[in-house]
Amino acid sequence: MPQFLLHGYGTFNNRNLVGPARWPHFDLLFVHRGALQLDIASTGDRLTLRKSEGVLIWPETDFSGHAVTRNARASVQHFAVLGTDGPPFDTLLGRRGGIRRQQSTAPLRVLERDIDRAQELAYQTDHSSLIQVRSALLALILTEGGFLQAGNQIESRIPLEEVQRWLLDALPQGAPLESMARHFDLSLSRFRDLFRQEHGISAGKYVQAFREREARRQLAEGDEPLKVLAARLGYADPVAFHRAFKNRTGMTPGQYRLTHRVRG
Repeated sequence: MPQFLLHGYGTFNNRNLVGPARWPHFDLLFVHRGALQLDIASTGDRLTLRKSEGVLIWPETDFSGHAVTRNARASVQHFAVLGTDGPPFDTLLGRRGGIRRQQSTAPLRVLERDIDRAQELAYQTDHSSLIQVRSALLALILTEGGFLQAGNQIESRIPLEEVQRWLLDALPQGAPLESMARHFDLSLSRFRDLFRQEHGISAGKYVQAFREREARRQLAEGDEPLKVLAARLGYADPVAFHRAFKNRTGMTPGQYRLTHRVRG
């Protein structure tokens, strides 16, 4: 069974910050009100956690943070995992210097209810049967939140295949990130955080790279007038397209088409 260390709630604002901290144990942090921003120095991640969202912070992870809203309320469960704990906790053995974002497999209200119950049990007198209940409840919470899944088993919230399909339709309108975030049912800040975490690049830079790749492909494969192509790629006019393409490639669109034309 895991070793329980500390359970509690905290309210965060401009005066009461999160960390900086580095703990030798696991910390399950869950937001119950408002929003928190966490900076994970160990990985370079920046997370925005809103109500009913959480993160499992592994041992030896440097992090700090602050409230995004005026006040944010969060719960913490500190626990250690031993080599004799067995499944499902054995999936956490050896984890150091990182995090696992929540990937809920249960309704958020169910997850929040179980976390509240775990906090209530934490303040009751420990005895063997209660410790077993708390251990089982912790296993349930970690499973419901998707915190025990291996990294390559977690389904991406923002799969690149879907991003690319959306961009092909949205480029003529400029592909604003706000619209892309709404497509994935995410706030803009959450979308940006999650995109960088999942794909290692900012969403804005990815859109720029995708637009350039499409420009190269369509210049090489098609013969549409540059005015038509500029509009399809979301540029205000051919002059803007000409300038942006030359800045990124060192060639004008016309020069690129002449030297890279696909001959059929």
